[in-house]
Amino acid sequence: GLIGTYYVKRLGGERYVKNLVTLGTPFNGTPSAYWGVMSHGLVSRSIWQLTPVSPFIRRLNMGPFPPGVRVTSVYSRDDRVNPFPSCYLEQADEQSGLKNVEVRGVSHREFVTNRSVYHVVRRELFTGYGLETPAEPTPARVRRSG
Repeated sequence: GLIGTYYVKRLGGERYVKNLVTLGTPFNGTPSAYWGVMSHGLVSRSIWQLTPVSPFIRRLNMGPFPPGVRVTSVYSRDDRVNPFPSCYLEQADEQSGLKNVEVRGVSHREFVTNRSVYHVVRRELFTGYGLETPAEPTPARVRRSG
C-alpha cells in the first residue's frame, strides 16, 4: 500500500492508476515498527520508515492524492500489526476520492485470505472503474452420499 501510494503521489503513477485499494496499510506509520527498530534497527534502515514519526511517512502524507485516483483503505480494528488509526486515511471524504472501509474481526495476516475482505476489494475495484458489481456467487451445495 505504501509503495502504491508513493508511486501514485511521487512517481507519476496517476497516469496509469485510477483505482488503488490497500489492505492494512500504515499510512500514518505504525507503533509496532518500534519493535522492529529495537530488533533490526541497526541493520535495516527500512524499518525506521514505518514509524509514525518517520520523515518518509510525513513526506508521503504531504499534499493530496492526485485528482482522478480513487483510493480505498481497507483496515480492521483487530489488526495488531497496524492498529487503528494507522491505516485510516484522515483526509477521506466523498469529494477527495479517498475512502476508508473497516472489516471487522480480521487480523493483519487475514487480509489476503478473508472472504469478506475479498468482496470489499472486488466491490471497490468494480465501483472505481464504473462497473456494476456482479452479484456475489452463492456457495455451492455439497451433496454427501452415503
